[in-house]
Amino acid sequence: MAFKNYHRISFIITIVFVAFYGTLLAGIGDSEESEIPIIINRVSYEQRLKVQLEENASTGYTWHYYSSKANAVSLFSKEISVDQSESAVQGGSSTATWLFSPESLGSFTIIFKLYREWEGEEKAVDIRVFNVEVDDRTLSECIPDYVTVLGSSSGSVSPGNLFSVTTEEDSSAGFSWSVQSDTEILRLMDDRYTDPSKSPSSPGDISNFAMATAEPGKRLFDFEALRRGVSLIELEFSSTVENDGTASTLYAGVSVK
Repeated sequence: MAFKNYHRISFIITIVFVAFYGTLLAGIGDSEESEIPIIINRVSYEQRLKVQLEENASTGYTWHYYSSKANAVSLFSKEISVDQSESAVQGGSSTATWLFSPESLGSFTIIFKLYREWEGEEKAVDIRVFNVEVDDRTLSECIPDYVTVLGSSSGSVSPGNLFSVTTEEDSSAGFSWSVQSDTEILRLMDDRYTDPSKSPSSPGDISNFAMATAEPGKRLFDFEALRRGVSLIELEFSSTVENDGTASTLYAGVSVK
């Protein structure tokens, strides 16, 4: 009898564990808040690139930036605006606005980190990442805005949370991926691909078969946040079909708070 009870208890524990772990993994795809999409800002070389962030200099925390590629971009201007209204709190936050000018065609990334200058970058408490692709179009070629606001490939999670970094992928190109991040802050759990040409219909339905489509699929990199801090995620990819030896890199930023 004791032997049967032992196996019964083990069986129940196994079911509970599988159900709990399955719920966590399902949460990665079901919750919009758990996805950090990589945004590629495609701009003209004639445009100014705008980044606007909140900071509070009275605490010592200010934003510092650098580019992934040397001489790819230059600072055109920077302005700090403070709330002058009667309801404004003394020593409160201000808005910093940067305008950048592209200096060359091609891809680069602007990375911002929030930290106290005397503590250094390793003590950063927040991060923002802006992937940029500059082409040779002029402003007259269907680009109405002289200044374009850059979209951020960044997000915030809590310790213990599971989340996904997502990017579009053309499966016909046969991409090979290499992922790097701060392994003390993040742990890579999985790397998966979702194909838009295959619908989740019932087995045997004709819509389960791949159909020709121009819509790209989605590559998801599943992470677990281990502890507080910031991490830059570097996604290097190359085509196994073209096999020309060249690789490109996309970046994402994660703040674990």
